Amino acid sequence: MPRPNTDDAREPTPASIRLPAGNLPPELVIEPVLEPRTVFRVTFATGSHDRMALLRSLSSNRELGQKPRKIERVYSVLHFALSTWTTEEAAYANAHAWPKNGDHIARLDLTPGLGICVDRPQPESEHRSLWSVPDQVLLCVTDLKRA
Repeated sequence: MPRPNTDDAREPTPASIRLPAGNLPPELVIEPVLEPRTVFRVTFATGSHDRMALLRSLSSNRELGQKPRKIERVYSVLHFALSTWTTEEAAYANAHAWPKNGDHIARLDLTPGLGICVDRPQPESEHRSLWSVPDQVLLCVTDLKRA
């Protein structure tokens, strides 16, 4: 049986899911983190010593046993994602608008090779959905601040 050519270093093709017309985006594009990037996550963890709270905040609604809500009912793949923000300011605004999400901000310096994927939403959006397992995302936490 022939072996696959491992010299062929093709970049993975993003998965694209077409969505219905309306207030929802027309498509959801999910792509692996291929270059370092930073996002921010609202959390109740107060420091790196608070490992259990950090892991919980880096778990998807699905992993936490919650039922799908809002857009997750239409696009089930989002039930497996974390909400993150491209700027610290947007994360602070989210934390203050919805205190039930947390009172601290975790800086996540995402690196290639950890199996982390993010969406590519509309350019004006500061929100990014992120897919991974909590232990992998935990490796990317570089700072925690009070919101």
